[in-house]
Amino acid sequence: PRVISWRLDQPNFKLPAHFKLEMEKAHSIGGVVQNERGKPIESANVVLIIRGSSMGGMVEEVFDDIWEERVKTDNEGRWHFDEAPSNLNSLSISLEHPDYVSNENLSEIPPHEAFQRRTAVLIMKKGVPCKGDVTDEAGRPISGVTVTFGESGSGSISFPSVSTDQKGHFEFKALQLEEECLKPIITFTANDFAPETLELQPSMEP
Repeated sequence: PRVISWRLDQPNFKLPAHFKLEMEKAHSIGGVVQNERGKPIESANVVLIIRGSSMGGMVEEVFDDIWEERVKTDNEGRWHFDEAPSNLNSLSISLEHPDYVSNENLSEIPPHEAFQRRTAVLIMKKGVPCKGDVTDEAGRPISGVTVTFGESGSGSISFPSVSTDQKGHFEFKALQLEEECLKPIITFTANDFAPETLELQPSMEP
């Protein structure tokens, strides 16, 4: 996938009468997702972003456009994505699985060659379980509340989220509550109720 963008608000710029968009033949990338003990993780989502500007100019940009594409691992933890460009300089990855810390951009990823050989090893970590109950002011449980680990309105759809059951109960199996984590906040939203937020502390009991 590629995008061309024209800045029509720039003075003296006119759309070209003809434009030739060169499409690159897609390449396959892949690897394996494991836990910290080296065991493969089945049904994990590998979330890929490959979206980098060509820096061709202020008025015309052509760039690859892969945004939060999700690829699921098989029973051996392996995955592949067959629409990647040859240039992976803008590659960023996050991982999703209900039993592990999810949705964080991996700060360190294997070399690009490992992805191109489909041998890149990605590690998911165990996190802190978090569960609770949501009620109204009278103490009645509220079902269908969306509970999101993160601030509401963050602009991304990739934050972990669960819903309360008929008894108002919710549970995350693995959250990242380390002290260097920036504001570990849970947001609660539901129809007919004002949203609420709760900032978690690393010292809280699970």
